[in-house]
Amino acid sequence: MDHLHGSTAIAGVEIISADQFPPEYQGDFFSGNVMTSRVNRNSPVYHGSTIIAQEEPDFLISTDPWFRPVDIRQGPDGALYVADFYNKIIGHYEVPLDHPGRDRYRGRIWRIVCKDKDHSPVDYSQMTVGQLIAALGTSNLTTRMLITDYLSDQSELDVIEPLQKAVSEAKQPAIVVHALWALFRRDALTDSLLGEALASPAELVRIHAAKILAEQKSWSPAHRRQMTNALQDPDAFVQRAAAEALGLHPALENIPALLALLKEIPAEDHHLEYVVRRALMLQLRDSEILKQLDWKTLNSKQRSELASLTLAVHTEQAA
Repeated sequence: MDHLHGSTAIAGVEIISADQFPPEYQGDFFSGNVMTSRVNRNSPVYHGSTIIAQEEPDFLISTDPWFRPVDIRQGPDGALYVADFYNKIIGHYEVPLDHPGRDRYRGRIWRIVCKDKDHSPVDYSQMTVGQLIAALGTSNLTTRMLITDYLSDQSELDVIEPLQKAVSEAKQPAIVVHALWALFRRDALTDSLLGEALASPAELVRIHAAKILAEQKSWSPAHRRQMTNALQDPDAFVQRAAAEALGLHPALENIPALLALLKEIPAEDHHLEYVVRRALMLQLRDSEILKQLDWKTLNSKQRSELASLTLAVHTEQAA
C-alpha cells in the first residue's frame, strides 16, 4: 500500500467475505482510521502473489471527531462490528493519563448491517457434524474459522472419518481446505489425503496443502519432492507456499529448485521474490549445507545471488 489515507493510525484490518455485503465489497479490506474518524476501504489488485491495495471511497465517515475505530471484525451473522474507542485524546505519549479530557465511559461497539439482508444468528451448537462440515462452504470466513476451531478442539466429537470423506469428496474448495486443517490439528491427516490435496484442480486447496506441509515437523523424501514440484505450479500463491515450506525444511537439494524459480519470477511479484530469496537464505543458514554446496556447479548469476544472501547468515561458514 503506497497511500496512507491521511493518517498513520490504521487499525483493525478486515477482509469482507460475508455474502450479506454487496458484490462490489467482496474481497475488499476495511480498516479503522482513528485520526480521521473513518473506516477506510481498499480493493486488492493482484500481481501474481503480490497484492497491491487500491484506494477506494471510504466506507464510513463520521462527523464526530471522537469516533476512534480501533478494531473491525466481521461477525458470523454477516454484520460488521466496529470497536469505537471514542475519546477526545488518543496521543497517550503526549497527554497525561489523568488528564480530565480523557473519556473512560463511552467506548462502544457499532454493528453495521445491510438492511435488505438476513443477519439472524445461527445456533451452530445444534448442528450435527455433517451439517457443520457442510457449513464450512459458507462465504463468511469468520464462520468457517469458528467451525474449524470447534471441529478441531472438541475431542469428544467423532469427526475424523467425516472430515476425511470431505477432503476426498467435497466439491467446494473451502470445505476441503478447512477439513484439511482440522485433520492436521487432530493429528489425523494422512500422507495420502495430503497428496490428493496437492494434486487438486483448485488452487486454494493446493495452497493450503503446501502450508500444512510446511507446518509438519519432519519430512519424507516424498514430501520434499512434492514441494519442489509445487514450485512449478501455474499459480503464484502455490509457488509461494511451496517456497516458504522449503525454507522451513532446509536441504541441499532445495537450492537448485529455488534458484530456478527465482529466475522466472515476474518483476512485479515482489512478495514471491522475497519469499524465495528468504527460503534460499534459510538453506545457507545451515552450515552443513553450505559446506556441501558445490559453487562450481552454479553459474555466475546464481553464485552472486547466493553470495549476497550470505550477508544475512551470521556463521563462520557463510563468512
